[in-house]
Amino acid sequence: MRTTTNCEVLSSELRTMGVRSARRRSLAILASTVAICAVTAAHAQSAGYTIDRTSGTYGESSGDYTLGNQFTVGPQSVTVNALGYYDGTHAGLNASHDLAILDASGNIVSGSVATVPDGSGSPLIGDFRYVNLAAPVTLLAGQTYTVAGSSNGDAYGYTFGGSAITNDNRIGYQTSTFNFGNDFSALPYKFSHLEEYNGPNLLLAGSQMAEVAVNNSGFEDNAGSFDGSTSGAVGEGGNPAISGWTSTGITGINTPQGPGPTTYTNGPSSAEGEAAAFLLARGGTGASISQSIAGFVAGNSYAVTFYNSSEYGDDPTLTVTIAGQQIYSSAATISDGSTDFGYAVTDTFTATSTGAMTLMFSGENTTNPGNDASVLLDRIHVVQVSGTGFASAPEPGALALIAGGMGILPIGLLWRRRKANAMA
Repeated sequence: MRTTTNCEVLSSELRTMGVRSARRRSLAILASTVAICAVTAAHAQSAGYTIDRTSGTYGESSGDYTLGNQFTVGPQSVTVNALGYYDGTHAGLNASHDLAILDASGNIVSGSVATVPDGSGSPLIGDFRYVNLAAPVTLLAGQTYTVAGSSNGDAYGYTFGGSAITNDNRIGYQTSTFNFGNDFSALPYKFSHLEEYNGPNLLLAGSQMAEVAVNNSGFEDNAGSFDGSTSGAVGEGGNPAISGWTSTGITGINTPQGPGPTTYTNGPSSAEGEAAAFLLARGGTGASISQSIAGFVAGNSYAVTFYNSSEYGDDPTLTVTIAGQQIYSSAATISDGSTDFGYAVTDTFTATSTGAMTLMFSGENTTNPGNDASVLLDRIHVVQVSGTGFASAPEPGALALIAGGMGILPIGLLWRRRKANAMA
């Protein structure tokens, strides 16, 4: 998808304001635009969290809260250049909004504090108005953070079901949080990442990581073909194979939000869409799914990111291999605050040849081999960490805020709709 530049955004704004008005009100902006546009093209940009406001799952409310979006940085550290707040009407903010990034202990990351003023003076990118940080802030690979901000009685948007949200592939959303009033000291209330709100926002420098395409990475392709009266296992009751994947042992599809079965999940159905795959270890026998994935380039380094959960009360072990090499082994992850899906990243590996390699996910109940235990999987991506030989990922709806000549991209904040009425 074609990237939208700052020059095009400015041009659109000027047309909206009218030529005569633009000449009077935007002379200073125009004076600096020549320099800005000269460097914009040199810096790739891509959207982080973006919200489809045309989705039927989208809505808006208001109130006085501190909202937070907890996420984990993927295999590479990222740089944050600006923070922002939601302006769904694009007409300006009704209040100012204090913003900050918190570390996993709830402490404010040094240099990450900002305030977006009321009105329409701050740059509007997508549905958010931003202010630059005093200096770029680095968030470390593998670490969990929360972008937080005060709603201060102003509006925030919500979306649920996961279908209206996309995010930058360099981070993994974990859970939404909030507290009452303007209190950054604690955000105790945590929710599912399929029902989220957007208020605070942050912008990352640079572009998304390139990806090697995974077929049916979210397990949605033929989920509707699984019989809801069965356990959802492949081969049971006429259930088909999981599209794009080869199975061993007891595997299948869960679709609690759709027409399919609900047997092997106790939390939300999926990390995106309506379906997730399950690997059921039973009687000491594990289960696996695998796929031959084309597009690796010799010498390039990669990692696999995915979301996973487990059947409540069990502790199944999930192992990931690529071309027979183990790159991940751990108890299935459950996101903080619920039996929700958690974000995971494998070790980095280097392709030894150009072409296809087999990716395999295996589940075993190593703690209680005689008991059933299911690993749940969703939203699988293979990302390029370093090397050359293939282009950057597409940049859907990308916009930029220029700070010292650097392009930066938005990542939105979201939290759960179920609490909206109680909070309003």
